[in-house]
Amino acid sequence: MSGAQPDGVTVDAVVAVIRRHLAELLVMEPDEIDPDLPLTAYGLDSQSAVSLVAVLEDWSGAPIDAAIVFDRPSVAELAEAAVAAVQGRPAT
Repeated sequence: MSGAQPDGVTVDAVVAVIRRHLAELLVMEPDEIDPDLPLTAYGLDSQSAVSLVAVLEDWSGAPIDAAIVFDRPSVAELAEAAVAAVQGRPAT
C-alpha cells in the first residue's frame, strides 16, 4: 500500500484500509466486515493484530502503537484511535 500524508488520514479512510486488510485475510469482501463488531469476531489474533498495525503504519506513514488494537476492539474504534495516533493526539 502506498503511504498517505497524516493530515489526509480520516476515520472513513482508515476503516476502509482495515476492512480491505481483514477481507484479504479472511477471503471475503470488505463490505462484509462490520465496523462495529469486535475484531475477535473475525478471528483476529495477536499476530494478525500486529500485521494490521503494520499495514496502517505503512499506509499512513506514521508510527502507531500496536496496543491500540487491543484497547479498541472494533474496526470503527480502532480507526478513530489510529487517526488520533497519526495526528499526534491521545485517543479518546
